[in-house]
Amino acid sequence: MDDRTRGAFEDFDHSSFPDTVFLRMRKRSFVLSGSYLALQSPFFHNLFYGASKEESRSYQLDVDPATFEDLIDTIYPCYKRSNCCSDCSSSFSDRLILALQLKMRCAVKRLLREKTNPDEAFVILRECNAWDQYKDVFDAEDERRGEEIAKAVRVKRDYSDSMHPLTVTDDFPDLTRVNIGVASFVVSASMLSLHSSILRSLLFVDDNLIQGVSLNIDPSSFITFVKVTSGSLPDFSTVFLDDLVSMGATNLRKYCISLLKSTVKRSIDRVSSIISLIRHHHNQGELNIHKFFELARGAPFNAILNECSFIPSDLLSSIRSKISECSIPLRIEVCDQSNCSLHLILKRGGLEQADQIKAAIQSHLGIDRDLIRILINGNRVADGVCLVDQGIESGSVIEIYQEQGGCYRL
Repeated sequence: MDDRTRGAFEDFDHSSFPDTVFLRMRKRSFVLSGSYLALQSPFFHNLFYGASKEESRSYQLDVDPATFEDLIDTIYPCYKRSNCCSDCSSSFSDRLILALQLKMRCAVKRLLREKTNPDEAFVILRECNAWDQYKDVFDAEDERRGEEIAKAVRVKRDYSDSMHPLTVTDDFPDLTRVNIGVASFVVSASMLSLHSSILRSLLFVDDNLIQGVSLNIDPSSFITFVKVTSGSLPDFSTVFLDDLVSMGATNLRKYCISLLKSTVKRSIDRVSSIISLIRHHHNQGELNIHKFFELARGAPFNAILNECSFIPSDLLSSIRSKISECSIPLRIEVCDQSNCSLHLILKRGGLEQADQIKAAIQSHLGIDRDLIRILINGNRVADGVCLVDQGIESGSVIEIYQEQGGCYRL
């Protein structure tokens, strides 16, 4: 592949970008977007735009060019491969070690997510002193196994990463502002253009960088777009996926959908894994409920328990009771014209009276308290009722979940 035309759509030459850099690696040269790499890696952020940056746009690195090319094909973005570990000339271990060395965060995370057998990854992360930074990529069961493996592995090199967010600075030669409604965003024009043919035509006219471009899209979609292109994986909404089409980022949309499918598959696999965990504890003659929840946090419990016919009925009842205590069936209905409803989940520490909760919602979310109805198990709770009297623990941190998936913390 011609390095000048690496991008999310065909026949796209970005060598004229103001942030173009030339990386020399032994006998190979790469023509790349400096800003895109800088927003993915603190190593490149410091190299290109840090205090010791050079005026020259040419840099030399003593790393294997074939391995680096495989990493670039993972993140640069092609998104043409369904699996970033296929059709590579380098080994998984070489790619992961180099990604850790160059602090290419998105490449590291994608390699870890798509590794079928993660044991090798556990060892490499520990040897590179990066286990703590990336262990949250794995589900609870794999993380537990990784912790055990990491204890027996000695650190050989320090490729740890602070994981501090990387931002566009005044030193970015492609810095521009994008206006969406009343909001203005400082962004890397090259990073956006690499993923969107439409943004490319708006941000660069006759190869000149344009400032103050206005876009008519959902601001939250744009924020998600920027996060995804810089390697983060926030929640995807249907509005965001639709807006990717309107921005001409169709390949990125396909990639996001593939991530959603992968997440669903992992959830299904997780049920089987947690069932095995329950079966193991059951065969041992005991089940530590607190330890079980620690290991299986976030698992779809109802689906799991429906498959656990091997558990005695009394133990099954105990587990269901504990789950019920952890997720109280309390619902808030907001009776306004938008027919919006909010779900309220009470956890430890917080408010007690129903009217206190309404006042907090009105204060923080601007919703008229007279439009709010609080229900527990389908029964309306009057303002003067103490939630403790309804069997809800005294004091709580309150989280309100919208049906659309948004979350507010009071």
